[in-house]
Amino acid sequence: MSKVLFAKPSFTPAQLLSKLKNRGLIVNDDRSALAYLQHVGGYRLKGYYFHVVDPVTKQFPAGYTFEQIAERYEFDRALRYHTFSVITRLEMAIRSTIASHLSNTYGAHWFLDHTIFEHTDKWSLGKLIRKIEDETDRSRSSAFIEHYKKKFQEPYLPPSWGVTECVTFGMWSLTYNALKEDKDKKAVSVKFKVQQSAIFGSWLHAITVLRNTVAHHSRLLRHKFVAGPQNLRDKNIRFTDCHTFYSIATVMNYMLAATGLPNTWKADLQTTFAAHPGVNIGEIGFPANWATQPGW
Repeated sequence: MSKVLFAKPSFTPAQLLSKLKNRGLIVNDDRSALAYLQHVGGYRLKGYYFHVVDPVTKQFPAGYTFEQIAERYEFDRALRYHTFSVITRLEMAIRSTIASHLSNTYGAHWFLDHTIFEHTDKWSLGKLIRKIEDETDRSRSSAFIEHYKKKFQEPYLPPSWGVTECVTFGMWSLTYNALKEDKDKKAVSVKFKVQQSAIFGSWLHAITVLRNTVAHHSRLLRHKFVAGPQNLRDKNIRFTDCHTFYSIATVMNYMLAATGLPNTWKADLQTTFAAHPGVNIGEIGFPANWATQPGW
């Protein structure tokens, strides 16, 4: 395919609003619409209505309103907010559990022991150590790290419980899946009531992908995730499509419930769904009877 020169013009919010009206969009409140176009952006908002626009005529369906677009955006924004809250709670529980088991089994500096890992294309002990070195250096003014470096000469890095928070959730997921012994993986997964380490590993990877999606303010509505959690058949947790938000939301609820920590995830979702009745939750993979399904 031959390439062409990009020549699309940029539009002001007022020009874009006029363009949308000409395509059949009903706007009941110009001031509100302009505020969204100015401070959210026309390109981001397009992600919430492109699926209803006729691909040939570029016209909106009869009766479609800007308020419907705004509701879809606000639904997605609320969903990201509550999702990130749950993920941060789980992230703390997961990294604490992994670090605790490995420290008790292999010592406070387990991350310096290459014998307990299988290196992969995506993970190596060198990458983990470099990450810890970089983050420890950035946090060198913290009381714990400053105290350790003044008092101890070797090992040159602080113990596991001092560097746990320096490692990203994605790196914890990769580290878990790189453990050589399945008994180590299972010692972690059973804390979340998952007996099969491979299944738990897939859950961690799926949550990592979701975390990155939310952290970058990407759209959740109508989004298909590249990584999905495997079914947990012994608990009857099965998905017709594991690449939906629903599948990851379900395993997050199951895992959080297993920790015994406060969990308002289900209630937050119910509140969000009720506050935006114009949005079909099927667009994020949720069945109508989701609240009574296994995992919830």
